[in-house]
Amino acid sequence: AKVNLSNMEKLSAIVCPLKYGNGKTPIVLDSVSFVNTRTEKFAFKYPNIDPKTQQVNIALISTLSAADFYLPKGDGEVALLYFTLKKGATEASVTLDTALFPPANVLQLVDPQAKSIFPGFDNSKGKITLLK
Repeated sequence: AKVNLSNMEKLSAIVCPLKYGNGKTPIVLDSVSFVNTRTEKFAFKYPNIDPKTQQVNIALISTLSAADFYLPKGDGEVALLYFTLKKGATEASVTLDTALFPPANVLQLVDPQAKSIFPGFDNSKGKITLLK
């Protein structure tokens, strides 16, 4: 699944908590990749996967040094999610949606001046169907 972001200003950090099931959906989030995405060159990329609640919190920080690298204005993929079906399942459908990831992580963007932005989330294209 592709996680896309449209931003109208430069960003220095992204917190993107997503749910991909109800805790009982027969899918597994195997990994999160940033290869060939807009965030590939970010200094800190941490996907915290919680398989029990079927949530992932993707935390991204553009730079940890004095270098001036920020995510430029634009549109496109910031992460790729790789799923598989649990053993014995033949099909599963789920819609990706934003979530509260304990203790207090919510969908949040941060600009280079450390101003928080709380964007809208469009999950109209977030339906995933896995077939065996």
